[in-house]
Amino acid sequence: MRRLFIALAAAGLVVPAAANAQRMVGSYVVAYSDQALIGTLSGYQFQSTMARKGLLSGTFNFGRHTGSHLRRGIACGGLLPPPPACPVETLRDETTAIDIGATLDVRLFQRVFGAPIEGTGSVGAQVLHVENVSRGQTTGDGIGAKGTKLGPTLGFDLSAQPKAALPIGLRLGVVGGVFSETDSGILDGYTPFDAGFTFTRFELGLVWFLQR
Repeated sequence: MRRLFIALAAAGLVVPAAANAQRMVGSYVVAYSDQALIGTLSGYQFQSTMARKGLLSGTFNFGRHTGSHLRRGIACGGLLPPPPACPVETLRDETTAIDIGATLDVRLFQRVFGAPIEGTGSVGAQVLHVENVSRGQTTGDGIGAKGTKLGPTLGFDLSAQPKAALPIGLRLGVVGGVFSETDSGILDGYTPFDAGFTFTRFELGLVWFLQR
């Protein structure tokens, strides 16, 4: 049900935005978080930017990122049973992150050394939903967690349209988000995403210029 809600919320943002967009972007993403269960992920990001008013425009974002990595830990949470029930072992983390966000964009420049390269700064907010399953490589034990966070974002991107006759260009961007500590209200449970953490995306994609 939660995944369906997220998908419907994303469609509710992106579809109306696309109908009035100045440009659409599809990007390959490498994302990193200092939260140990998340680590490094990869996936895709879609963006729809509204027509600019002066130097300002607005952008809606939707992305999905997944990853798998190894670490040392225990596949238990909450009230731990006595040893050797939960030994320290190598764990494999399987993580999925979905983000939905909106930003206010400011055009900073339009040319770099005479080349038509546009630079844009952005400030906004995003909702990040994370799901993780950790499984012990020795015992086979597993434990899962999920969490939804809301936090501010800052970003910067460069975009270029190599040929004016073709409405296709390239985009390179970076976006950073910070999520503060939250309280899920679960006592003696496994709630690793209650703690604060950062989340950074590096994006490389294609731009479809609908208006200039």
